[in-house]
Order: sequence, then C-alpha cells, then structure tokens
Amino acid sequence: MNNGACIVTKYFIQEINDFEQHAGTKAREDVVSILTSIGWQPLQVRKRFGGGMVDKFKAIPDVYWDWHKLVSKLHSGDVLLIQFPINTYLGVSKAALPSIRAMKKHGVKIILLIHDLDSLRNEREVESAFLPLADVSISHNSGMTTYIKDNYHVDNVVELGVFDYLAAEPPEHSERAGIDVAGNLEPTKSSYVYKLHAAFPNAAFNLYGPNFVKQSDESKWYGGSFPPGDLTNILTGKFGLVWDGDSIDTCSGKTGTYLRYNNPHKLSLYLAAAEPVIIWREAAEAAFVEANGVGLTVSDLHEAVSRMQSLSSEEYERMLESAKSISNLLRSGHYLREAIATAETLL
Repeated sequence: MNNGACIVTKYFIQEINDFEQHAGTKAREDVVSILTSIGWQPLQVRKRFGGGMVDKFKAIPDVYWDWHKLVSKLHSGDVLLIQFPINTYLGVSKAALPSIRAMKKHGVKIILLIHDLDSLRNEREVESAFLPLADVSISHNSGMTTYIKDNYHVDNVVELGVFDYLAAEPPEHSERAGIDVAGNLEPTKSSYVYKLHAAFPNAAFNLYGPNFVKQSDESKWYGGSFPPGDLTNILTGKFGLVWDGDSIDTCSGKTGTYLRYNNPHKLSLYLAAAEPVIIWREAAEAAFVEANGVGLTVSDLHEAVSRMQSLSSEEYERMLESAKSISNLLRSGHYLREAIATAETLL
C-alpha cells in the first residue's frame, strides 16, 4: 500500500473482448482515448455479453475474477475511473462490487462516469449499489444531477455538459438541405420515424442508421447505415434532429422521456459534424443548445419544420458558426477533460 511519499497513479477501466481490443460503443471508446491522451493508465477487464441465460451465468465468475485481480494493482491514494454501467449484463455487474469495496477500503478514490441510468428506463437498476461507492460522480447535466442526488444520496457530482465526439474535421458543405435523423431506427425505439411521411410528405428528412424498415413510406429518405466515425463526413442536413419515442407531437414513452435526463450521443454527433440541431424543448440538453446558440428548441415536429422553413439566412448562419465552434471542442475531448479536472479537485 502506498504511503504519503508515493506517486499517485490515475487509472481507468478499459473494457475489452477476451483481452483483445475490439470496437465498442463510440462514447466509451472516446473516453478511453481522451483519458489515455492525458496520461491515465488502463486496467483491462473483459466485456461479457452473449447469447442467453447460460452465458449470463458463465459471466458472473469472469466479472468477479477480472475485477478481483485489479485490487492488488491499486494502492492508497490512487484514482480509478469506472464507466458506468459496467459493460456486462446488468445483474452480473454486481459481481464487481466486492472488488470496488475492497479498493475503497485500501484508500483508492473512485470516479464514476455515468453513461446511462437504467432506473429511468427499465424496472431493474444497479445504481443504488454503485453510486454510493463513488467519491465523485460525473453526471450528464443538471437534471441528472438532481435525480441522482435526490434518489441515491450522493454529494460530489460534476456535470459533463455534453459528450465529446472524437472525429476528423468535417468537410465544408456549400449546400445543406433537410433534417438529419441518425441513430437506431428500430420501430420499437424510434417509432416516431415511421409517422414522418404521413405528417410531412413534402418535407425532406435524411435517415441514417441500423434496423430501418425499408418497406415503410419513409424509405425514400433512407441514406443507409454507417460506422459512427464516418457519419460526421456524411451528414449534410440543415439540422440534426434530437428526438425519441413514439410521437411527433412530443417525446413520449420511456425512450422519449429519458431525454429529460440524459445527454444523447446523437446531439454530439450532429455538433461534431458542425451541424445545428433541433431538440425537444423539455429535453435536458435544450438548455445547452440555447445557451450556445447551436439550434432550435421545439415542442413538436410540426413546430420544427415550420421554424426551419421560416428561419432567415442570417439566423441560420449564426447557428452554423456556433455549431462549428462547439465542433472544435467536442472533437478535441474538451468537455471530458474539463469534467475530469474538476472531479480531481473534489477527491
């Protein structure tokens, strides 16, 4: 165990497949890249997802022992950042808890970077077991901060503001047209997408993402599915749409109302592409959009189409320039680096 004269080491959990690096979600991969760039050291554990109940049971000892092996590598005063939730089955993630508790007992400081809160979308949750163990939590925004403070009695919370999105500088587009919709287009998640043609037959939407129903009337707008890192070069809409749920009149259902608390990664995608956004007025990130002048906040998609069509060229150019400025910050990892620096002052 370290004493006061020893150097404190900053570590982060790097989740991989069978101890070989493979592509995961872009948000998590970007966190790894940003932390590495500022000198944090990786500690590897395996991601464990598979095909059913048998694999779930097999994952329990794997998760337990992967995390158990880390305990002896960390010493008093060291800092460990964990991306939450742990990248495995929700219930299985609890197998890491004994090791995290042992680390804390040995004087290790824990930073929990929140990606999702399952308690807001599902009946099951593990937040009550993990959040109280964090010395500092990094939440998405003020709405999420209020929620976790009220429900999990945590004190030290830093707000990210918006997720970074590492990417090359996007190309300049002389002509932008329509509204981009990027993301998982599976009907049970984004059923509002399949109401767009009936409501706006003469509008122009640009749909990108997996699980699209090509037999739908919206197929004339479908542009394909691309890796997240390529999309910043592909998006050419006037605005990117941050919307979710089953209605064009409001963001409803569990996925829609989740926007009241989370930082949607598609917001970061559009802004990294230097594209202004349209976002639900009641979304948590509507405040970010308004404060930075990077788009429109609307109550429904009828208002979105109407306001986009009536926007003056001068108003749009101001939003476009603001989006370019935010793009530079997102693509450099600015927001996470700032949140990490603030979190360290609270340890």
